[in-house]
Amino acid sequence: MYSIKPYSQSYYDKLTEIFFECSTQKIFSSNSKKRLFKQKYLDHYLENHPEFCFLLFKQEVACGYIIGILDTLRPFDYSEVFPYYDNIKDSIIKYPSHLHINILPSEQGKGQGRALLLELENKFARGLSPGVHIFTSLDASNVKFYKSCGYEDTRNVLYQDSELLFMGKSLISKP
Repeated sequence: MYSIKPYSQSYYDKLTEIFFECSTQKIFSSNSKKRLFKQKYLDHYLENHPEFCFLLFKQEVACGYIIGILDTLRPFDYSEVFPYYDNIKDSIIKYPSHLHINILPSEQGKGQGRALLLELENKFARGLSPGVHIFTSLDASNVKFYKSCGYEDTRNVLYQDSELLFMGKSLISKP
């Protein structure tokens, strides 16, 4: 049986384990670079936006999480952290909320990613966000998943000699 719970500090160590197990980057040239990576993609969100983090549990054991921010341009402009945001502010205005989702490989493909997305998307919508966005690699396997959840290819973004796919989803209810 699966359940979704809001983040609390007591889950931090398990969330960190899941973060690194699911990360595409496995090798770091130093412990300092590993800490900076975790700070940028996990700790910053937890320190500043813990209310937008939910954990997935299977029989009381954490096996995934979703984390996000309501507005990537306020109160902190994330283009300082992610310079490519400067080139896509028009898209960010349409889809200001942002998220990261990680589920242990053994629990993927069981519908729980959709459940986590829905939980966070509903929280964003209650915060009056008009839309949410993600970034992924152009050829990543998760593109099909996001499309099936209503995300659309919006544009390609160049970042550190790699092209990323910006995908957005409207959270505005249609009549």
